[in-house]
Amino acid sequence: MNGRPETIPSVLAAATGAAGGVPATADSAPLSLTQEQLWFLDRLDPGNPAYNSTAIWRLAGQVDVVALTASLRQIVARQQMLRVCFAEAEGTPYQQAAPEVPLPFTMTDLSALPTDQRARQAEQTIAATVHRGIDLLRPPPFRVQLVRLGAEEHVLMVVIHHIVSAEHPAAPAAGGVPRPGADPHG
Repeated sequence: MNGRPETIPSVLAAATGAAGGVPATADSAPLSLTQEQLWFLDRLDPGNPAYNSTAIWRLAGQVDVVALTASLRQIVARQQMLRVCFAEAEGTPYQQAAPEVPLPFTMTDLSALPTDQRARQAEQTIAATVHRGIDLLRPPPFRVQLVRLGAEEHVLMVVIHHIVSAEHPAAPAAGGVPRPGADPHG
């Protein structure tokens, strides 16, 4: 051993005779031990939704979707971890940040449905959003879904893969929600 803790990929690389290496760029970084474990599990069962972390909020009042998406874009611009994907080089996994990613935001409007159908459809939409896996090979490692139940009743869901949220559980919200038009880096 070279003084460095053994990692799952390094053990696998040693067992297969492969040499590992993370590409040296400003936007790439090796994985932590926790991330390596989650990467390994994802490679065994890609997109398994068991590794999704989900936050769901019931919102009362009108939602300005333009302002919400602008705020989300600013958070993504400010938080590199929300723009990463994961890859391997010579048997060693690493994370690679993209300079920009499309905002994974969808809105489902159920307000025109009768009340009983609306509740049933809302439950199905929420379940489908929560139980859909995240592809770690393509950024971003999260998605946002807004369900409109009425003019002043919404459900907002954020689903993020645990490989990102385990390392930085409060990072996306640490800076608060920026004002639309505010400098994303200031």
